[in-house]
Amino acid sequence: MQLYESEYFPHLRSLAGMEDADTETMFDVANYLYWANMSHLNLKFELTDWDLQWINASVQTGVWSKYNADTEQI
Repeated sequence: MQLYESEYFPHLRSLAGMEDADTETMFDVANYLYWANMSHLNLKFELTDWDLQWINASVQTGVWSKYNADTEQI
């Protein structure tokens, strides 16, 4: 999860105007943005392909850790 903090969440915090949000909250924001994108909702900001790659990876990481990972892999 450190990779998200070092590479993407600072940008997402700025984009969402949530500079003080913790890591768990940012994963929730990424999940919401994934759903909003899949639902074709209009947002107040544009998501780039780079954003969508990180958001999709975040969602897939959550699914993997919840359903597929051994406890040693989380």
